[in-house]
Amino acid sequence: MVTIKFSIIKPGAVVVNTAPMETVDLGALEKRLKKGDITFILDHIVNFFKGTPINVVN
Repeated sequence: MVTIKFSIIKPGAVVVNTAPMETVDLGALEKRLKKGDITFILDHIVNFFKGTPINVVN
């Protein structure tokens, strides 16, 4: 499994994740987001906890 390595991402970067959240090191992501030097965008709507699509109402 490939994981996103937040420690090597440059400050000011915008990270667009199109992969399943299971590939994200949530601890490292939380650390960088608290530091405030990156922006993280999740580019798919999937219920992370159950792995099923979330119903979206327009």
